Amino acid sequence: MARIDLARLQDELNEMANIFEKLFAMKAMIMNQNIPELAEQFDKPLFIWIRRDPIFNIQSALEARKRQYGDINTWYSFKIKEYPHLKDLDPLESVAGQIAAINRSVEQGIAALPEHKKLVVQYEDFCQRPEYYYNEITRRLVEQGGVRAEQVPEYSGEVSFSNTNRWRLEEYSQGDAERVYEAVTTGKE
Repeated sequence: MARIDLARLQDELNEMANIFEKLFAMKAMIMNQNIPELAEQFDKPLFIWIRRDPIFNIQSALEARKRQYGDINTWYSFKIKEYPHLKDLDPLESVAGQIAAINRSVEQGIAALPEHKKLVVQYEDFCQRPEYYYNEITRRLVEQGGVRAEQVPEYSGEVSFSNTNRWRLEEYSQGDAERVYEAVTTGKE
């Protein structure tokens, strides 16, 4: 795996924030396995982990493979450190291992951060209460000094969102995904 030049990344992200004179947010999939190192690069980071039922993460990853490559066999997303072990497995086993490895890395990385630098959100709860999480995020940014309270606009978004946790795959059943994920996370085949 290529080593990430954190100093260069920090410079580029700071430059972008300075150009727009706004806070900067990103989906940092490339950094899932490097959260503590990334946190050290910034004075006021806020890491938000939107946790989702892993069975539906598995489905989403398999659907992404199909959407991007026309089949479910080709690896999709960043090549995590477990990639060499996972790449040649059955697609369901490969993706279950990928999701388990990413979740484990993010959980460990987030756990190492102080409380004021992290927010763990359950996807299903977020769908029901987006305003609550908007307020949580803005409260933490204000407490860190990243933004002044008077700069924060009132929430004007949706009251709720549709939860997309419905099984849609034809290649595997939801039960198949649950059994394989359980085996991957417990080490039992």
